[in-house]
Amino acid sequence: MPPIRTKANPEEGRIAKAIEALEKGEFTHVTEAHRYFSVPYGKLLHRYQGRKAANSLGGKTGFLMMLKNRPSCSILIAVINLAGPVIIGALN
Repeated sequence: MPPIRTKANPEEGRIAKAIEALEKGEFTHVTEAHRYFSVPYGKLLHRYQGRKAANSLGGKTGFLMMLKNRPSCSILIAVINLAGPVIIGALN
């Protein structure tokens, strides 16, 4: 299992600055901001449009919360809680 990274990624800081510059009107197009701040175009575009960063999407917990609202999935939730990564890996 990969380590959990708690240190801020420098790229995320540049993306935040690029979005801020776009919102202030310093750049008229995402392409200009992506070149100026040296960040991936697709990532900047999606963040500017409102998509959250991958580390804030929920992972296993988000999946379980989605299932929790469905009464027919209570058995599946119990199995996932018992077996955890083994079941998740088998489903992929």
